[in-house]
Amino acid sequence: MTCAQDGYCHVSGDTAACNATLDGATPCDGATCLKYAFVSSIPFDPSQGITAADTLCDQDGNKLQPRGRYRALLSTSQQSAIQHVGADFSWVRSDRSAWANSAQDLLDAKVLNKLDLDYQGTVVDSTYVWSGSANAWEVSTDKAKDSCQDWSTNQSNDACAVSALVGRTDRAATDSQGLNFFSFSSCHTCDDTLVRVYCLQVE
Repeated sequence: MTCAQDGYCHVSGDTAACNATLDGATPCDGATCLKYAFVSSIPFDPSQGITAADTLCDQDGNKLQPRGRYRALLSTSQQSAIQHVGADFSWVRSDRSAWANSAQDLLDAKVLNKLDLDYQGTVVDSTYVWSGSANAWEVSTDKAKDSCQDWSTNQSNDACAVSALVGRTDRAATDSQGLNFFSFSSCHTCDDTLVRVYCLQVE
C-alpha cells in the first residue's frame, strides 16, 4: 500500500481518487498509510482458539476498503498480544479518528481515544473485550486464569479459576491511579457470551 495524492492508501497501480465516505478508504499520515483498529462485530467464544479470533477480525476488516489483514489483540502464555499482532503502525478507529500512534504506545497505555467502535463505526453494545493480559498486552502469566487456557476453553468457574482477563471498550489509557482499564479491568469466566475482541490491521 502506498499513499497517493488524494491523501489515501492505494494498492500498487491504483490511481483512482478515493472518496473516504463512499470507499471507506484508509487515510494517510504524511507518507504513512494508517491502519484500522476496531472492536469485533460479534462476541468471541474463547474455546475456538486465537486463530478463529483472527478470522473473525479478518471477516469484519475485509468489509472495509482497501482490504487488508487483521489480527486479534490477544495475549497467551507463549506470546504477548503485541507479538501476536506482529506489526507496528499508527492505527485509527473505523471513524478515522486517531487511536494509537505505535505498538509501543499500546504497551505504554498511551492510546488517544477509547476503542468502542466496530468496523462500521457503530458504538458496540458490549463493554468488555478479551485481552489475556493484566499489564498492557504482555504475556499471560497464568493461562488458566488469564486467557481461558490460551483460548481453548469456554468452561465456567465462578471463582475465576478458569477465566480470562478483559479490557473495557469505554476506557482509554489509564485512570487517576494508573490502572490500564482498556486492556485490563477484571477477569471474566470463559463462558461469557458477550465479550468481544479488539481487531488491528496488520497489512
